[in-house]
Amino acid sequence: MARVRVNEYTAKNLLVTNGIMPGWKGMKATVDTDVNDFVSFFGDVPLVVKVDEGIKKRGKQGLVLVDCNAREAISFIGNTQKKGYSRFLVELFFPHNMMRERYISIERIREGMRVLYGEKGGVDVEKEWETVNTYIVSDKKHISTYPLSNELIALVEKCIIFMHAHNISFFEINPLVIGEQIQILDCAMEVDDAAFGFQGMEEVKKGVIHEKNKHSAEKIVSVLDANTPASLKFTLLNRDGSIWVLLSGGGASLVLADEVADIGKGSMLANYGEYSGSPTSEDTYLYTKAVLSALCESKALKKVLIIAGGVANFTDVSKTFHGIIRALEEFSDELKKQKVYVYVRRGGPNQKKGLSEMKEFLIQKGLFGSVNGPEMPLTEIVHTAIDSL
Repeated sequence: MARVRVNEYTAKNLLVTNGIMPGWKGMKATVDTDVNDFVSFFGDVPLVVKVDEGIKKRGKQGLVLVDCNAREAISFIGNTQKKGYSRFLVELFFPHNMMRERYISIERIREGMRVLYGEKGGVDVEKEWETVNTYIVSDKKHISTYPLSNELIALVEKCIIFMHAHNISFFEINPLVIGEQIQILDCAMEVDDAAFGFQGMEEVKKGVIHEKNKHSAEKIVSVLDANTPASLKFTLLNRDGSIWVLLSGGGASLVLADEVADIGKGSMLANYGEYSGSPTSEDTYLYTKAVLSALCESKALKKVLIIAGGVANFTDVSKTFHGIIRALEEFSDELKKQKVYVYVRRGGPNQKKGLSEMKEFLIQKGLFGSVNGPEMPLTEIVHTAIDSL
């Protein structure tokens, strides 16, 4: 099985039909859509138009236009299409106080459903990531046992039922606006493709965002992910990028990748992905090998590898690092030849042993950049690595 992305138009339509987002109104758009299509569907009202291709941080990349009229929406679509984008979502503009923006995500993990919730959502959520709380929901622990508002508990309950019904692996809302009524302004959804043959999955399948021209490393990781209870993800963004990442999950991977973009180095980011769900040493060994194979093919003159994540609750840092070190050992000669340096920030069970072994190995092989525990702020490792380029 593999997790595949679903476009936002499909995701929001599913939320409407499942009673989670009543009253939402939106439509697909392309360069062939004209002003009359928007006016006849929405009327003469303010709109939001955005690229709907599963891209993160659309607002910071100029891929969203808010509070526009129909003609401005058409112009935006035409100009953005020239940048290589072809699928758009247009919806009603919802004016709101940005102080009411929240972040929430729900992910299916081995222990149940992992809920991440932060009071400070929106485009800069990663800057407030330390304030995001984690709640594990399972048969033994209901969401109502946590210190959350009744409105939020009700939303999470509905979303979990919805996710089970449609075999959804990951669902993120950012921002979520809580006022007189809950508004889902932006959302992202990933579904288990092994469930596409099940009854009731037809609409979900139609909204899948299909990947094109996958690199061999991406194909290898997809196979690995399908054969382990853990979650292994790898997307190649720039084959000749300078900044390569091995990130653990739990939301930290999103924060770290976004930090690269936020400091203006997004074009240098080679890949995105994560390992999570308590992977075995063998899982991380094979996963790291795939990432390093792509890294070594990069034609960038200078390269860094960032191995980072938050403070794990369950994942054994030493065990996962053993797998990573095995892979680094196999590629060490080539990495040293290409003058690749490794920067590490991690915390969790057995962190002292894992970090010590990693530091000793990197120094021995001439790959040492920096090794840090949770005393270093999560995003600082990105700045430390990039400063060396």
